[in-house]
Amino acid sequence: MPCLCRQAARASVTQERNQYNTRLEELDVECAQITVALEAERSACTSFRSENSRLERELESERTRANNLVQDLERECGEKDATLVRNAQVNQQVELARQELRAQQGEVSDLNQRLHALQSQLDERQDELERTRKEREELATRVGVLQVIEHDKEAASAVEGRLRASLVDMEEQLSEKHKHIRVLQQRLGDMKKTLQRELRAGGDSGDYEAGVAILTPSSSKTITNNHNSGNTGISEDDVNFKYLKHVLIKFLTSREYEAQHLTRAVATLLRFSPEEERLLRETLDWKMSWFGSRPRLGAGQTAKAIPPS
Repeated sequence: MPCLCRQAARASVTQERNQYNTRLEELDVECAQITVALEAERSACTSFRSENSRLERELESERTRANNLVQDLERECGEKDATLVRNAQVNQQVELARQELRAQQGEVSDLNQRLHALQSQLDERQDELERTRKEREELATRVGVLQVIEHDKEAASAVEGRLRASLVDMEEQLSEKHKHIRVLQQRLGDMKKTLQRELRAGGDSGDYEAGVAILTPSSSKTITNNHNSGNTGISEDDVNFKYLKHVLIKFLTSREYEAQHLTRAVATLLRFSPEEERLLRETLDWKMSWFGSRPRLGAGQTAKAIPPS
């Protein structure tokens, strides 16, 4: 019996323990649920606090904006009052300006009347000026014609002066030419006299006639004819040699412009070819000129002159 009691007691204790464990598990589950709910409530409370802070900040900003709007409104009201005052002043100034404009319009009408009067006077003055201008143009035309006539007279006087100066120069040149011709004639006479004296000293009258004939012809044929017609004892070569000697001496001792007159006689006596005579004339021209070019004398065996050593 006692064993049964103990077993029954143990069974009841075990059952009660199981009940307590079950209840404890239920309480644990409920506690966990409460903990989760508490965490959710805490999160919601935190979000509510954040939202509250944000709303407070927005409220503060709205209050600040409202204050600013109030200040702007007050400033706008002040500006409106000032604008009304300025508008009243402008209206007064406009009225004064209108009064001044009416006064100026009256003055303008008076000035227009005076302007019309002055315009009529100006038209009269312009007519007089036009008549004066036409008279001035006519006078200027007359003065131009007179100036042209005077200029023509001056030009004619200048041309006459130049012609007179040219005439004087030509007369002077002509007198110089006459003097030069007389000098040449005198030299030719001296040459004739010299040749005559030498011919007279060396032979008879036939030599004299031959010498006179030598000075006048342009070729050696005349000399030969005169010599044959004289029937003298002097040979043709002797007469030609004497004439050649005098011509060469005169050619070598004369100036270039004087030697030019003897080139024909030298070419005839020495029997120059036309090219050699031309070369002699060009050489004399080159010696007389300042800027002329020297004639080409050739080179080597075909040279017309012996080069200096």
